[in-house]
Amino acid sequence: MEININRFGIQPDSDLEAGEAFKKAIAECKSKNEEILLTLEKGIYNFYSENAITRTYYISNTSSETECPDKTKHIGILFDGAKNITLDGNGSTFIFHGKFTQIAFDNAENIKIKNITTDFSRPTMSEMKMIEKTDEYCDFEVNADSLFEIRDEKLIWVGRNFEYTSGPTQIVPLDRQTTRRTGGPDHSKAEKINDNTVRLYGFKNKEFNVGDILQVRDGIRSEVGFFAVNSKDIAFENVTTHYMHGLGFVGQFTENITLDGFNAVPNKEKNRTCSCFADSIQISGCRGKVIVKNGKYEGTHDDIMNVHGTFLPVSEIIGDNQIKVKFGHNQTYGFKAFYAGDEIAYVDEKTLLPFAYGKIAGAELVSEKEMILTTEAPLPCGVKEKTAIDNLTWYPEVLFENNDISLDPTRGILISSSGKTVVRNNRFYRTTMAAILIACDARSWYESGRVTDVLIENNVFDRCGSPAILIAPEAETYENGKYVHKNICIKNNKFILSDDRVLFAKATDGIIFKENEIVCDSEPKFETEHCDNVIIE
Repeated sequence: MEININRFGIQPDSDLEAGEAFKKAIAECKSKNEEILLTLEKGIYNFYSENAITRTYYISNTSSETECPDKTKHIGILFDGAKNITLDGNGSTFIFHGKFTQIAFDNAENIKIKNITTDFSRPTMSEMKMIEKTDEYCDFEVNADSLFEIRDEKLIWVGRNFEYTSGPTQIVPLDRQTTRRTGGPDHSKAEKINDNTVRLYGFKNKEFNVGDILQVRDGIRSEVGFFAVNSKDIAFENVTTHYMHGLGFVGQFTENITLDGFNAVPNKEKNRTCSCFADSIQISGCRGKVIVKNGKYEGTHDDIMNVHGTFLPVSEIIGDNQIKVKFGHNQTYGFKAFYAGDEIAYVDEKTLLPFAYGKIAGAELVSEKEMILTTEAPLPCGVKEKTAIDNLTWYPEVLFENNDISLDPTRGILISSSGKTVVRNNRFYRTTMAAILIACDARSWYESGRVTDVLIENNVFDRCGSPAILIAPEAETYENGKYVHKNICIKNNKFILSDDRVLFAKATDGIIFKENEIVCDSEPKFETEHCDNVIIE
């Protein structure tokens, strides 16, 4: 069955609010017991934050209670309890005005979004290019989308219902081939020269040169780009986003996610260089299959993709089969991280090694920071305060294939999942840090994920950070003959190195590095620490 959204009162290329029509169309879809094709006439459609759907969501890796105590999200399009819908935008563009979570899926199933482009009229990232540099002052040409004011001789960035003065800052050098984090933009006095030129006196950052672009954001991850929670079979196809506020696409306790032709790239027509405020893709506590393929990722302010679970350390032993656990990192909390029936591992927080396994009979979120877990069997010997509890049920298989990564200030992808992981046929271009990181920790970010089967093949690593591949679980101590990760195969890749470090690995059993091409000015280095069964040929 096909339903045209335009019949609910919106027209293409109109400045009117589009969200209400989408809300009515989705409600009609939910009243039907069949698969629905939602269609749009091609055009531009606008969403305004004061008209957004508001919901409270606690989202992994976003913001602490101090940074952002109000977890209200402002959502443009919400698929709440919806099933069996394909939204085909027919090449339409959705423009968001203000801070937004663009599309959200909550208890949704079998939803596909295809053939759309999204952007912000005023991104929450501000950009300006240095056009003159003297000992006294520096002049910057401000991007037309980066609205600003001068107050009390200070540069203030302004937008729809927001403003800020400074925050995390990056340099995009004149050659536009790399980006890196930096400080600033500190200044003693700001002066408006004309509508798009600002002069900063006492500009302290000596790294900047004429032609470089400065990007600055407020640093608070108050929204995300797209959000799937407690859902199943969520897919994006041929979707381009020119900006996402906060994290990009976030999957949280969702089964089966496919991003095919999902492109996070800056709007070049508007001379912008940033596509995402933080990570482009964050997969936290998901299962089934996560497929990310045929995409282009350029100009993010953090990692391209991070796949992980969440360790919750024990804070109290309540009874023979009951413990209280507590979220460990201040930016991840407030959501159920365990469900009845989930398989768990009891993990030593220092070695990151499991010493026993169990099953959850009951799980209750008793506060924003704590859960009480009831286990089917009595607690095993060795459970104590700070023992890390790992949810083994919520790890996906991962396929990252045919993607292109560039203008990335940190890692390319972080992949920490016990499901089979394949990274194939991608280009990693000049990531500032390692192109691939396999981590796991129970004392800092509390991002869990002991890998058991990883294949990295037919990729190009072009002048990425050193080392190009980093396998670095944050184990503080080791046990003889026991390892955090296992079975990692790296073959048929091309490494074009900026220095001589190809691979660093620790606490891993079974690494095969073979049939790779290495372009390097000196003898390439392979470093291992507490590893076994390592084959390099």
